[in-house]
Amino acid sequence: MVTGCGSKSTEEALQSVPVYVSACGYGENQKPDGITLACADGGIYVDGITWSSWGGNSAEGVGIFHRNLCEPSCAEGSYIEVPVKVTISEPILVKKKSMYSQMYLESTNGKNLILGAPTYGTDIVTEGF
Repeated sequence: MVTGCGSKSTEEALQSVPVYVSACGYGENQKPDGITLACADGGIYVDGITWSSWGGNSAEGVGIFHRNLCEPSCAEGSYIEVPVKVTISEPILVKKKSMYSQMYLESTNGKNLILGAPTYGTDIVTEGF
């Protein structure tokens, strides 16, 4: 790749742009210690996130996945907790800010997260923040 004198590569330029993650329509955060995936009732979320990388095309960390089993009802349900590797990626421009748009979770102990699978991927951009 040829670049001009003193110019940055595309990857270096992406690393210098602040990237955020949506906070369920209530603003945005950088390197949050938790991300809620079920914004309506808070029944699915990841917390205790420790980020090993942040910025550019993706960010990685580890945390604890929580999901309300909703048995006998969601109001009375208990939660499962599973340690996970967290990867967020695919920054897009939303209201003039770079926002990660995808999240991928992978169980680190082999336990299932959702739908009988040890992995889970989802869109994490909430419109209207």
